[in-house]
Amino acid sequence: MGVFAGMEKWEYQTVMVSIGNVNGGRSWVADTPDSSRAAGFQNILNRYGEHGWELVSAVVEETAGDLAVSAERYRLFFKRRLL
Repeated sequence: MGVFAGMEKWEYQTVMVSIGNVNGGRSWVADTPDSSRAAGFQNILNRYGEHGWELVSAVVEETAGDLAVSAERYRLFFKRRLL
């Protein structure tokens, strides 16, 4: 047997989250694993969790603002165990 035979295997997914217009307001939006759209960070995370994805990291992709930095986009990194 090889050195890696008993190791867990993972797959990874990156997701771009950005500000968008939702029902006349503005909210964080992203595509979901079932090819729909989710609005709001909690809804986005819950939708990925329902499909077995675990959030590993999040980074700011783009910022705007003069004196204060405000995030315009985030990249989320998820992983899930391969069966």
